[in-house]
Amino acid sequence: MLHPAVLWGSLTQGTLIVFLVAIATVIAEIFGGPPHFFSNSKVGYFYTGPFIGGIIGFIAGTRCICCCHLTYFFSWTHVRLDMPSYDKDQSWNL
Repeated sequence: MLHPAVLWGSLTQGTLIVFLVAIATVIAEIFGGPPHFFSNSKVGYFYTGPFIGGIIGFIAGTRCICCCHLTYFFSWTHVRLDMPSYDKDQSWNL
């Protein structure tokens, strides 16, 4: 847990989850009350756009990494930055 990458990943993920919950709460309060009075299902439809955009972004990003040969870039940064690697014998080399 004290590794900087783990700490950074935990803080980033926690911040994003808090932001998502805050936005969901605010959207429900704003559009559920006056003057809009949207039902719960109509407020839920607000999230279909980001859901579809996330799926499209996932597919496009995967195709970009596979088709544009960005795996070379990622392997170069892995070696260049001296990041830990995982051996066949299931032990971390730091």
